[in-house]
Amino acid sequence: MKPAPQSTARLRFREPTPADAAFYLRLMNDPAYHRFIGDRGLRILEDAETYILDKLLPSFSKKGFGLWLVEEIASGESVGMNGLVDRDGFEEPDLGYAFVETARGKGYARESIVAVQGFATQVLGLTGLPAYVHPDNAASAKVLEQTGFVKAGTIIWPTTGDPAVKFEWIA
Repeated sequence: MKPAPQSTARLRFREPTPADAAFYLRLMNDPAYHRFIGDRGLRILEDAETYILDKLLPSFSKKGFGLWLVEEIASGESVGMNGLVDRDGFEEPDLGYAFVETARGKGYARESIVAVQGFATQVLGLTGLPAYVHPDNAASAKVLEQTGFVKAGTIIWPTTGDPAVKFEWIA
């Protein structure tokens, strides 16, 4: 088993599998996901299965990290994803996360970010992380600031030309 962030009091992390396709279809078709992260074109279960196999899983085998599925320990339900993304055109991996609407406002993003920060420093030996946020996503910016990230300017996203606010966390 590849390393993952340590479980928290309420959450555990694992690599996604094609069996999680229904959850990813739900998560990635949430209106907030489309607005703040992007439309990945997932419309049917098979699209989500392919996305997991072709886009999410290769990072774990190539880099030893990726976007982990986040589950509630108590219920076993999938509530979101959180982890590190190695993007083309960027020098270092960045923090990425998203949670389904029913899991928002419960502190899961903050709790899981702290766990990913621990993984980044303790397992990967990183000394910090960037994170990129849609300029209108005030809730995400607030969570990042609560976990020690500070605003570091604005970038233009290389693949879309859209602006994003850059945050940085130093361990």
